[in-house]
Amino acid sequence: AGPSQYAGAQCNPHFFAASFQNDTASEAMGLYLQNKGVKKMYLLAPNYPAGKDFLAGFKRFYKGQIVGEVYTTFGQLDYAAEIAQVRAANPDGVYFFYPGGMGINFIKQYNQAGLKATIPLYGPSFSLDQTVLPAIGDAALGAFASAFWAESFDNPASKKFVAAFEAKYKRIPSPNAADAYDTARLIDAAAKSIGGKIEDKAAFRKAL
Repeated sequence: AGPSQYAGAQCNPHFFAASFQNDTASEAMGLYLQNKGVKKMYLLAPNYPAGKDFLAGFKRFYKGQIVGEVYTTFGQLDYAAEIAQVRAANPDGVYFFYPGGMGINFIKQYNQAGLKATIPLYGPSFSLDQTVLPAIGDAALGAFASAFWAESFDNPASKKFVAAFEAKYKRIPSPNAADAYDTARLIDAAAKSIGGKIEDKAAFRKAL
């Protein structure tokens, strides 16, 4: 999953995703903040297709004032200038999408700037999940994340997956791990339903 076009203009009968497309988690957070009555938001993301998808998803349901929308260089690790701009704009919150090392650095620098207590951070799980939290540490405390799956989900299938993953890998699974698990289950269930005859592409596609 990923590019929003795959769920729209470029949707293809041969393409299946058991996870998400880029807008999904951002739409949820935009709706959440809209319903909470948050008035002013500042948006940040890397300047590449996924970054634009994430912020577009947020704006789809958030109808408050956007006091800043900034696309930074992909791979950027110093956010002093952007954090200064956030301070000057004084929004009610910041919605950001910075996966991997970008997110680790941004959150740490934002915390060091002392803004977290007055201008809270909101982001998708990709910026605040189990793959980056160990590196971010306490700087992530107080930030809010939206996700399509979390290890705390209270249903039997999810609990079984989390327990099995922890037993094998000695760590909590991330949403990406849940994606992979769901995808394998989808393929397995579809194949079993047609007696394993996956060479019958039409039948396999219908089963999926």
